[in-house]
Amino acid sequence: MPLTLREVLDLDVVRRGQPEVVAAADRLDVPVRWVHAIELTDVKRLLRGGELVLSTGIALPDSAAGLEAYVAELAGARVCGLAIELGRRYAGALPAALADAAADRGVPLIAFAREVPFVEITEAVHARIIDALLIERAATTLALGRLLTRQAESLERQAHRTLISALIEPGDGHPAGTAEAEARARSMGVPVTGRQLVARAHLARPTFYERLRHIERFLGVSLADPELPREGVAAEAVVTSAERGARFVLRPALPACA
Repeated sequence: MPLTLREVLDLDVVRRGQPEVVAAADRLDVPVRWVHAIELTDVKRLLRGGELVLSTGIALPDSAAGLEAYVAELAGARVCGLAIELGRRYAGALPAALADAAADRGVPLIAFAREVPFVEITEAVHARIIDALLIERAATTLALGRLLTRQAESLERQAHRTLISALIEPGDGHPAGTAEAEARARSMGVPVTGRQLVARAHLARPTFYERLRHIERFLGVSLADPELPREGVAAEAVVTSAERGARFVLRPALPACA
């Protein structure tokens, strides 16, 4: 969740300045994108929106019209608030014209009764913002990784089913069936050399039991045997084609050398 102005005002470093919300107290739940200390009146060109502007007020105009124009600049820049430290320009309170303009424009106006280093506020708030961004991006990366993993597993299962289908459904022994089987193999990334296809498939214990019975007969084993590993049986499928059709042979794969 984005850091809000209300949460910023509750930070220890900010509370040391004894902040008082002077105007637009109903807009404290706006998100704070950044903190920027600036002592200029033509601020719109320097802001991007969502900033909490810190100021001592030393550059603010004297007239009510000038203060209204300054607040209009802030509102046009879509800042999330203006915080002014008392003591340099304004001794006891902020000008009423400034507070009225902020209320009219919906710009939260905060007065610091005590001096607080702006750099400490900036560091504290920026650390919170960056931490939140890192957590959000980490969560997004984790979710994306899980999604890609599920998709990869789904594609792998689909490839297994397609390969098994090509092996035990030879296309009625016609050359067209052979070509279709080879095309399926190529689509799965299985190399086909000439008229011979060699593929290694991992046959898990899925739900398509009818096809497993065909494979059990070829392998001479029972996949329901409790002594077999739960992962299934690894088998090598060699597909060759004669001049008039395709011949499909399944034989147990040799164990890998240690």
